[in-house]
Amino acid sequence: MSETNTTVLTRAQADELISFLLSSAEITLKEPIHYGPLRLVDAVSRLVGFMEDNGAVVDGDYLADLKDEIDIKKQWCMWDKPAFYDFLRETPRGMAAHVTPRTEEVTE
Repeated sequence: MSETNTTVLTRAQADELISFLLSSAEITLKEPIHYGPLRLVDAVSRLVGFMEDNGAVVDGDYLADLKDEIDIKKQWCMWDKPAFYDFLRETPRGMAAHVTPRTEEVTE
């Protein structure tokens, strides 16, 4: 994993992501309900893309693999909603495993 003090976002990238999220929030008032989750996972992909641009995520990192998976599976929203919904249900488990510190079992 990359250094924890690596710049994750530049100001311009943060402004772009914030703009995307705010405009997505507004437009979801009018869009079909499944577009909301699509926009959220797309935002995750964009964030990880910025992190890759800044060297905070490199090939082989969990987040790089997650971005690749999102970029493929977000398209399922349009033609295979059940598979897209399954992906949405499974993805938090992988992220939780990624961010949860592993503890070794203590044997007595």
